[in-house]
Amino acid sequence: RTNVPLQIQILPGAGSLDPEQENVAGTDYAHALLDFQSNLGEAILQYPLLQVHLLTWSGRASHMLALLKAFPNNILAIGLDGAVTFTKATPLHVCAFEVPLDKLVLATTNVIPSNVANTMGRTAFPQSGWWPFLAETVAHHKKIVTITEIVSQVYENSLKLYPQLGNY
Repeated sequence: RTNVPLQIQILPGAGSLDPEQENVAGTDYAHALLDFQSNLGEAILQYPLLQVHLLTWSGRASHMLALLKAFPNNILAIGLDGAVTFTKATPLHVCAFEVPLDKLVLATTNVIPSNVANTMGRTAFPQSGWWPFLAETVAHHKKIVTITEIVSQVYENSLKLYPQLGNY
């Protein structure tokens, strides 16, 4: 009724899997994805215009793309947080490369970007001021996009998600 997207975080993420594990069938991660897909499918039957913002995506890129393909009009945004900045977060680097720019948003959570933590150490604390470091990392992994393009697109996507922000 208020035209605000439903915010959903799917947990556990792919980080709960063995990195070498290709088949995820039967895992808690697979159950979470299947539950989300089933519940969203049922909800869309009742509310076809339902819009979803997936918060802090922590799954595999192939699953992210499959969900976007299955629900192209309902999943408005995929959020990436500071976890994407960590060197060993290879699956999230792939997600940063694969997420369509028109679906990308950046989330500031309690995960402090690694480049900030490496510089500030324990004095760093979670805050929204770190999102340019996320944009820099995403631009690096997208390879064909500049940080300026990332920032501009994330701004546009945020206004699409929450149009009332444009009034401020």
